[in-house]
Amino acid sequence: MKKVIFTVLITCFSISGFAIAQNMVRGIVPTIRLIQDNWSGVDLSNYFHLNKNKAEVSPDIRFSFFISNDSLWIKPSQQIIGYTPVRVSIGNSEYTLMTRTEYNYHHKFQYIDETMQAKEVFVMGNFNNWNRRSHPLTPQYLHFNWQRKDRFPAGKYEYKFVVDGKEVVDPACT
Repeated sequence: MKKVIFTVLITCFSISGFAIAQNMVRGIVPTIRLIQDNWSGVDLSNYFHLNKNKAEVSPDIRFSFFISNDSLWIKPSQQIIGYTPVRVSIGNSEYTLMTRTEYNYHHKFQYIDETMQAKEVFVMGNFNNWNRRSHPLTPQYLHFNWQRKDRFPAGKYEYKFVVDGKEVVDPACT
């Protein structure tokens, strides 16, 4: 049996004037996942040594931005989809953060009350930590048809209706 020995050589280098030489960069910033028309935050201190430097973002009409402490908050418009660079300045250095904006899907929850006696209907699920009262449905057509429309990123969701305090599996899913 033959033994193979691998030797790994790791070298460090710096380029004068480059951000790494200025100790600004902590690591590689991953692509930032965004959902259309939703706010997402990025803690810049995870990737940059901010020290007392202020972060600033180049304006872009496709996004809304605000900076709070060390976090950059980004909200893409409804029209943007796919990969888009965002320019950020920290101190005297400029960086490009890559974003990936995904569709924001709409889902209409609908509960049909055949008895027409329900006083209140809510939807709870893994999208709201199974909160029984945070997502009320609105009665339509003389309290027969209860509805609510919400936006969700792509994914799998579980839910139940809460009708007058009692959990009900959506009859349309059986």
